[in-house]
Amino acid sequence: LLISILSMLTATIGMLVDGIVVGQFLGQQSVSAFGLAGPTVILTAAVAGIFSNGGSAAVSIHMGRGDDHAIQLNFTVTCVAAFICSVLFTVGMVFFNDIVARLLGAEGELLSLTADYVRGIGLGMIPTIMTQVIMIYIRLNNGAKLSFLSVICMTVSNIILDLVFTTVLNLGMFGMGLATSISYLVAMLVCCLHFLKKENVFKFTGFAEGHKELMNVVAMGIPSALNRACMTIRGIA
Repeated sequence: LLISILSMLTATIGMLVDGIVVGQFLGQQSVSAFGLAGPTVILTAAVAGIFSNGGSAAVSIHMGRGDDHAIQLNFTVTCVAAFICSVLFTVGMVFFNDIVARLLGAEGELLSLTADYVRGIGLGMIPTIMTQVIMIYIRLNNGAKLSFLSVICMTVSNIILDLVFTTVLNLGMFGMGLATSISYLVAMLVCCLHFLKKENVFKFTGFAEGHKELMNVVAMGIPSALNRACMTIRGIA
């Protein structure tokens, strides 16, 4: 519990620093663009939550029963589905960032700033979503400390890259988004160290019968995702 609290606190500090850097170095218009793009982050977390919350709830039952095949099947279909969704998010946010920015309510000067930030975070949708999924799984397999370490590495790298991309390389809002993407990649790589351990129980397997397991995962993960989706709609409104 303590590690979970510290992880959330550390990640929150990283988000707070993002806002401070934008305000101090990029100006008020960029702050507005940062706020307008906020719902995309919530929506991403909602999609990741379907697989992280639903997958962990379902796999916990299999772990309690000691069903190794069901454990590996659950892990496989959840990761594959999350990866496919993250690719779709990447395509949408990188190649159609102007459309996304307009949907978020950006106009005039804010349009390009918001679109730049959306494109920056869009480049990291795969590690962003996969990190949130993998992190929950490894916590179930005695990986809480590694999960906490990944959050620390993500936060530190995000803060450093924020400053470098904005003050040294002058990448603006795109740099802010790119810094977030790279920091999630760092976190994902740290989390993946768990799979090198002997005690790791999560392995990829064939998923010929995985559709039923995936439906179960989605059904368990939908409630929390629906809550965040409603928050996204409220934020846009």
